[in-house]
Amino acid sequence: MVDFGVAERLKIDIKRTCVIIQNNEFGTKSGTTVVAEIFRPDNDDLIFRPGDVWINRDEGDFFCVICDKIHKIGKYQIIEKLFSLNTIHLDKIDRTLKKILALE
Repeated sequence: MVDFGVAERLKIDIKRTCVIIQNNEFGTKSGTTVVAEIFRPDNDDLIFRPGDVWINRDEGDFFCVICDKIHKIGKYQIIEKLFSLNTIHLDKIDRTLKKILALE
């Protein structure tokens, strides 16, 4: 869970579930990290876009990593760790990010 601060115009505190996508090798000595937002849709909100990675962790527990909504944040903004992703899921996110950033 990441705290993006207060949206001044709306006067609301913005907290989002995100996945950390920065390599640990580069992130250990930095005060910042890179995250992508996670979206947990209702059945009515199932929209499939090319930059999204759909992940099914357990039966019925699925969510979407929105790879084209990446943010550089301060590590202090990370509120709590909710869960970890396995290598298969992280590889899917990595491949999608490479396509979005034209690295492949």
